[in-house]
Amino acid sequence: GGPNPVYPPERLIVWDDDTNSNIAEIEFPETIIGVKVHLFKLIVILTDRFYIYDTRNMSLLESLQTFPNPRGLCEFGGTR
Repeated sequence: GGPNPVYPPERLIVWDDDTNSNIAEIEFPETIIGVKVHLFKLIVILTDRFYIYDTRNMSLLESLQTFPNPRGLCEFGGTR
């Protein structure tokens, strides 16, 4: 982030502070608008699509298209 980011805005880096290393590095087709983490799920929000990952192994669970969402709004609940 910031005015001179180290990584491009299309790349997600998942960092583990305990091991001081990255767990995953995922490239997306466009700029990442938002990221949410809840229990064992990580959600990456793009302008008109979001991706749901399992944080235990960083496998992609689902990718869904949405209406244009330029502000990256996202809310979810449940423990599924």
